Amino acid sequence: MTGIYDALGPEGLATYEVNFKASPPEFTRISKPPTALLLPGFVDLHIHGGFGVDVMDAQPPDYERWLNRLAKCGYEALLPTTVTASADDIKRALANLPAHPMIKGFHLEGPFISPAYPGAQPKSSIAAPPVGESEWDEILDDPRLRLVTLAPSSPARWTSFSGCKSGA
Repeated sequence: MTGIYDALGPEGLATYEVNFKASPPEFTRISKPPTALLLPGFVDLHIHGGFGVDVMDAQPPDYERWLNRLAKCGYEALLPTTVTASADDIKRALANLPAHPMIKGFHLEGPFISPAYPGAQPKSSIAAPPVGESEWDEILDDPRLRLVTLAPSSPARWTSFSGCKSGA
């Protein structure tokens, strides 16, 4: 199947003939009027919930309902995001995170953030990054972990996260 689209392709925003039979799709820049606009799906790296669902207490049926609603809004992929909380609370939330094609891992927001700049995060749950073995190891070693929000004010402590890889 091919089509003529205005799209963000290899040569920037232009009109392309797109061959969807190829894998990945092939984009050939052309000078014809487009028949449609081709847009990528939305990828959200920081989402705590929505439509009545909260990542911290959602159950698998809640996720299914939530992900179906997000798909209808144009979402392709997301990283469900925790809030600053105890290791036990975050472990409970992650235990309910289903294997789903839209879920590409999770985003750990806090608790390793600045107490001086907590934003909307609860100050009572803010903690220093662990040094050595800790109750956070299971979370930090979770293969689904894709993004960690850390306080930039303590870069020396970032070495505590041996399981996290830059650019991975």
